[in-house]
Amino acid sequence: MSAIPEIDAPFPLLRKYRTGILPGLALFILVLAGLTVLSTKWVMEDIYLDIATRRASSLLNSTRRATGADWEAFMRGELPMESPAWQDADVAIRLAIQDAKVVRIKIYSLKGRVVFSFNPEDLGKKEEKPILGQVLASGRGGALAVQDPDGTALYELYVPLYNEDDSLVGVVELYEPKEVLDNIFFGYAGLPVVAPGVLLLFLLWALGRLVRRAQFDIDHRTEVMVEMRQRMESFLSDRAVVAAKQSREGADMPSSRMECTLFYSDIRDFTGFSETHSPEEVVDFLDGVFETLIEAVRSQGGVVDKFVGDAMLAWFEGDEGPERAVRAAAEALKTLPADMPRGVGIGLFTGPVISGSVGPARRRDYTVIGDSVNVAARLCSLAVAGEIVADEDTAVRSRSTDFGPAKSVSVKGRSAPLEVCRWEVATWGGQPSSAR
Repeated sequence: MSAIPEIDAPFPLLRKYRTGILPGLALFILVLAGLTVLSTKWVMEDIYLDIATRRASSLLNSTRRATGADWEAFMRGELPMESPAWQDADVAIRLAIQDAKVVRIKIYSLKGRVVFSFNPEDLGKKEEKPILGQVLASGRGGALAVQDPDGTALYELYVPLYNEDDSLVGVVELYEPKEVLDNIFFGYAGLPVVAPGVLLLFLLWALGRLVRRAQFDIDHRTEVMVEMRQRMESFLSDRAVVAAKQSREGADMPSSRMECTLFYSDIRDFTGFSETHSPEEVVDFLDGVFETLIEAVRSQGGVVDKFVGDAMLAWFEGDEGPERAVRAAAEALKTLPADMPRGVGIGLFTGPVISGSVGPARRRDYTVIGDSVNVAARLCSLAVAGEIVADEDTAVRSRSTDFGPAKSVSVKGRSAPLEVCRWEVATWGGQPSSAR
């Protein structure tokens, strides 16, 4: 019986996870990583600028005390480097940063001119750096990662200087070793940044294991269910299985009127055989006979409908139904072993039937119903072992030349006689052809 992929195939959870969910999670992680990098950069700048602001405040207080009344002139760049006040400011600044590992320092006036630097050549120069202009315009600090000519990685920090009345009086430019400030950051912020990433990767790994385990369980359960369904299908007719698969959402299996050729077989004198043999022997005998009959019917495109004791009902649909039914019947009778203890007779009849489900909701059967089925059974009862009995219409439409001439017979349940043709296909050794 053919399988329906959406029923027999297990739900592809693992494939959907890998093709649908995993890429989304990967994208989420990349976006999160990007946002983390940006936020880390901002946090680092804020931390460095906060440290630099504290140092700048200390520098501001030191220069204010060192220069006294000359402090405003110092901040405007009007204090000569040779003056005692400027020299006192230089000493105070160096003392203020001696423990800070600052590589270089510059102080700018509100006009962007250098009013203090360890390099005398810088004094009085006007800097045109964009970041300096931004700090002077906005009053907010800024930071750049740069590299010294000797290869040392530095942070270039620009910190605004405010007077006691919160008025901007200048900008301090500090050059500090990058690794010093980075160590400060990772010492305090490294764990909050790294820990979520590690936890997310662990959760991703755990989710992958869970999905793989679930897929294994789904595959196993589906395999068991398919095997069970296939075993149950073996108890049903082919058409019932197809109709059940085609029905959806609990709807009744559809019924339809059609014309077909009915194939009815029966084992002659099966009752006598059952009386003299054990149940195991009877079942083995039936299995062998039915296997041959089923193979013959299916090889000609027929549908095995049901088994009734030792009888089997099948049918062939379409204009070629009579021809295929006759070929199947002849093939079955020729294939059955010659030394069988009992023979088989077959009746064929072509006529209208209703194909559909019969019975209450809790126990239904899918079969063909109609007078044509009864006629086929009556013709089968007229057939001796190894013989096919068919109505004249079926015999003619089969185009077989092996049937004998039509004869009128009375069939139980019918008021008018029926014209039938006979074909004795096989005889079994030691058994008279008329045995029933």
